[in-house]
Amino acid sequence: MDDWTVTAFEGVAIPDDKMIWSDANQAPETEWDILEREIPPRLDWATRAAWARTCYRLSVSWKKFISELPIFPVLTDAELETFPNLTSLVLAPHHITTSWGVMALPKLTSLIMHGYRRVADMGVASLALLETLDISGRTQISDAALAGLRKLTTLNLAGNYNISDTGIEHLTALTALNIYGRCNRITDKGLKPLTRLVRLDAVENVNVSDASVGGLQLLEWISYTAGKKITPACLAQLPNLRANCIEAVAPSDTPF
Repeated sequence: MDDWTVTAFEGVAIPDDKMIWSDANQAPETEWDILEREIPPRLDWATRAAWARTCYRLSVSWKKFISELPIFPVLTDAELETFPNLTSLVLAPHHITTSWGVMALPKLTSLIMHGYRRVADMGVASLALLETLDISGRTQISDAALAGLRKLTTLNLAGNYNISDTGIEHLTALTALNIYGRCNRITDKGLKPLTRLVRLDAVENVNVSDASVGGLQLLEWISYTAGKKITPACLAQLPNLRANCIEAVAPSDTPF
């Protein structure tokens, strides 16, 4: 039998007796069949058994499951625990992973969870190797989660009202920061220490001004709201910032 048809890919678990297979003439396989035929024998038995159980529950081949794991929508915390070497994870509002599942992935370097509310501070705070973090939108994440993320280089806070200067001012490895959408708890005080920034999106932020932006000597791209506290005269003094990398957005063009 070739690759199976994915029947639970949009997050709806299908009961065992309702699974659909690519070969209509073949009876549904058991977890044992999957384990024996598809999953590499070099792995320990407990891991192979867990993966076989997950593939059977989702009605998806092991090869497809592994290739699409970072975006797979229906993994439980217990299932994520069988992937301790995972380095990238994308979570969306319909996913079911919680802080406990994320804490089982100590090697994550990239976590994308726009608007995701099932992971709290303790989940993110445990990921000391994170380099890319997207907590844009309405999440549960606060300043406390960012305290130990010293390797973070890319941070997206667009539309997140929870994070303040206290959360970002120690993230001195940051090279890209998005505070689009009135992230007004971020001010000059939080931005000044981030001297490695090369990219900044500050549209609709009313508390970031020339006082901090003028010190970002490595900045190569910026977007901001025209007529606020960031001025063209300040940007003209930044040596790496070219005119075609400056986006001045009129206040009426913003969706907030």
